[in-house]
Amino acid sequence: MNKYGLHKNKIMAIALLGVIGLIAACGGGGGGSAPAASNGPPGTLDTAFATGGKFSWDGGSTDDAGYDVVADPAGGYYVVGATGASASGAVWRLTDTGVLDTTFNTTGVLKPAGVGRIYRGVLAGGLLYAAGAISVTSNPLVCVTKTGANCTGFNAGSSLLIPTYPLAIASDPTNSDILAAGGNGAAGWITSVTRASSTGVLGTTYTSTGPLGTAGGNMAHGVAMDAAGNAYVSGFALVGAATHGYLLRLTKAMALDTTFNALGLVPGTVDLGGAGSGGGPVALDSTGKILVSDGNGALLRVTTAGAVDATFASSGKLVSSMMIDKITIDGNGKVLLIGRASGSTVQACRYSSGGVIDTTFNGTGCQTFASYTGPWGGNEIPGGTVDSSNRVLVTYPFASGGTTLADVAVYRLNP
Repeated sequence: MNKYGLHKNKIMAIALLGVIGLIAACGGGGGGSAPAASNGPPGTLDTAFATGGKFSWDGGSTDDAGYDVVADPAGGYYVVGATGASASGAVWRLTDTGVLDTTFNTTGVLKPAGVGRIYRGVLAGGLLYAAGAISVTSNPLVCVTKTGANCTGFNAGSSLLIPTYPLAIASDPTNSDILAAGGNGAAGWITSVTRASSTGVLGTTYTSTGPLGTAGGNMAHGVAMDAAGNAYVSGFALVGAATHGYLLRLTKAMALDTTFNALGLVPGTVDLGGAGSGGGPVALDSTGKILVSDGNGALLRVTTAGAVDATFASSGKLVSSMMIDKITIDGNGKVLLIGRASGSTVQACRYSSGGVIDTTFNGTGCQTFASYTGPWGGNEIPGGTVDSSNRVLVTYPFASGGTTLADVAVYRLNP
């Protein structure tokens, strides 16, 4: 007992609690990281990111565009898109504070040789994989390290040509294989999904057949992987004389899984809305249920058996105010939709896991970004993601200098 009436063991306990409190305040302990501090109400621009919540990059071309953001769990972000008069593929790496990361290819910007527009990217094993859209039958899949170098363990440091014109990409959690989904235009466009190993070995390509294989009106726009390595692919196809949106499941061997909605219009597929619909992006929630766009502004939730989940939103369908281009789910199970709204504006809207608009997000549930009036009008594809702190990232090309130049823009919103 000391002169203040404290026993030595109590003093040690108080000191220990102080150390624990200090560790917690610094984000240490347990190997985890503390949630990022919010810099304003949810859904508002995060002023701690870049300039007022917005990063912009001007390459001096009418063809500069960011199409998607990939959050690095270790910190920072990759932006994939295009730059230059010939729309060459490009990758930008940003720090957590929204400035170019000069440890990445010394400038923070990489233009992989021979790669066209990059619409989507994915991280697997700490490496970035992206496919560039160049031709109807032969397109490069590339692997990039955190420093902006080609992955020496991927096809001997070179890109791998795949037969799919890539509009979506995903990674198999069982073995880090990469799947690129889109179309093949060799004999009129048909759905095409290519699997490649993380070391750059070309695997099997699935191409649609039967009613989903009508040439000239068939293309995949979304792909997501489940824990067993099955792929959920969404897109649109000509069935007779009408376009139908579809969701299908491929086995790990890249075969159509006919046990998925075996009684569907085509066994193994879900018709997303009948004639006039068209499939868009797809994502899986924490229970394995599938969230997929019908191509007309609605989001459906589908069970692993291939049935529309009537417990979601209104009888299984959430009707949004946008053309949905990206679906992502945050760490709390909330659903974020990013897409094109009226007047060529871009919106990011957040919903509960049950499909109810989250009005804590910017007061209305949605954040709207200024309309784009550059060379492509409203036809460009916006994208984005949610990082490990549930902060929302949105990218979309915006006009600079009237309608003559287009810049890359990335916005970060408070969680």
